[in-house]
Amino acid sequence: MHYLHAVIKETLRLHPPAKSSKTRCEANGISRRERDPTLWEEPEEFKPERFLNSSLDFNGENFEYIPFGAGRRSCPGDKFALGVAKLTMANLMHKFDTSLPDGLKPEDIDPVDYVGITVQEKKPLLFVATPVTSY
Repeated sequence: MHYLHAVIKETLRLHPPAKSSKTRCEANGISRRERDPTLWEEPEEFKPERFLNSSLDFNGENFEYIPFGAGRRSCPGDKFALGVAKLTMANLMHKFDTSLPDGLKPEDIDPVDYVGITVQEKKPLLFVATPVTSY
């Protein structure tokens, strides 16, 4: 479960639920920099391991990592969203074997986001879930 939590943190770092700048952005001396190369080693790479022994969390105290915002403008549903994401991912991993459809390879996946009111993938990520027959 520790690694799953790190995967969710890294996913939110790369793809926060609301629009985020890839370059340094500052307001009243506070910056939001999820992909700032001065803060993250290989900022564009998906590396959940960076959160395994890290004290960075979603609570808004670390301004280099605030995917749900901070202070009075933070998301009121962040705890609920994280709980649902963890439960859903844990159940999928426990009860299903997953694979990509029709011979698709991991390098064929396009991680480009479409930014509107919320952030979403331009091309949806599809996978095949096969139930595990024995535990």
